[in-house]
Amino acid sequence: MSAEHLGTEGQGVATGLTGRSSELDLIRAVIDDTARLGGSLTLFGDPGVGKSALLDAAADLAGARGMRTLRAAGAQFEANIAFAGLNQLLVPLVPLFAELGPDHESALRVALGFGEGATPSRILISTAALSLLLLAAEEQPLVAIIDDAQWLDDASADVLSFVARRVAGTRVRVLSTVRTTGEPLRARGDVNSLTMRSLDDAESEALLLARYPDLAEHVRRRIVSEAQGNPLALVELPATLASDRYPTADMLPAVLPLTERLTRIFTARIAALAPETRDLLLLLALDGSGQALSAESVVGPDAADHFDIAERERIIVVDSRHSIVFRHPLVRSAVVELARPEQRRKAHRALAGCRRADPGRRAWHLADASFGPDEEVATLLQNEAIQALKR
Repeated sequence: MSAEHLGTEGQGVATGLTGRSSELDLIRAVIDDTARLGGSLTLFGDPGVGKSALLDAAADLAGARGMRTLRAAGAQFEANIAFAGLNQLLVPLVPLFAELGPDHESALRVALGFGEGATPSRILISTAALSLLLLAAEEQPLVAIIDDAQWLDDASADVLSFVARRVAGTRVRVLSTVRTTGEPLRARGDVNSLTMRSLDDAESEALLLARYPDLAEHVRRRIVSEAQGNPLALVELPATLASDRYPTADMLPAVLPLTERLTRIFTARIAALAPETRDLLLLLALDGSGQALSAESVVGPDAADHFDIAERERIIVVDSRHSIVFRHPLVRSAVVELARPEQRRKAHRALAGCRRADPGRRAWHLADASFGPDEEVATLLQNEAIQALKR
């Protein structure tokens, strides 16, 4: 059963999350078990779309209902450690192990690293984990919250999926989030799910006005355009675009700089690509128009293969006009952010070489390729400025 259109009735949870009233109402319906959703929900969404913020709101809501909260978060560096995620979630319940049956107690102690012996079967560990949660909920209803489930180790993911499909009608709730970018995820059953949308322009404006009421209008409009409804980007980008440094829209950089947090999120998949693919993406990012992609002398003979890889990784897309564009403007920023200064200068030099018919763009690329003062580039820029004034 899909939860895509449920939970829009009733008053939303007062959490201050702009544009998320329907998602909050759905979470409340799951926690209160008012919509027969089986007590579990998985939120899918792109990085920065607000999945973790909704889980925080769910934890606050559960606390207000007198429920106990157990939390875990997937981590890439633990993805190969069997039952690492389950360990993180269930450690607070270790004192209750002794109240389980001997087989279940032994299975959990061995799986979670508290005991020795052969690894029990996956089904035994799964039923033991479910029994433990149901036992804990007898004293106080609880909600298990798992963030970034895409990075859980396979063993933990299987056990928690087993639990999530069996808590209907109990005092246990299971809420999780999954990042949708990157490689396709292996399906783990029919747990209720909701794919989170980006904020629309009006909601984005409202979020910026609430967080940064003194932000200059031209900066706010540019951020709304570049963030494309990504709440984390809307909150983070103003830190890099002080209005006194960029007093007019024309002075804003062509590629917006990212904060450290945004860089971590948007460069993760790019950093894993082959250097040749990253070099090609850098040319695409710095060119802006995509015209340089037709010059084999610039992009090389294997460009199509590298673009296929980037498209599979959901970094670029082919739009309705058959142009290659970045899936999100901030992915373009991340490509530039990830490149070293010399790599950026080399890319600008290559782009200048195929822009001889466009003196303005050629001068701009040569200026960014320069390591220091350059009389030839200065003359080109001066001539272009004179032509602009005449126009």
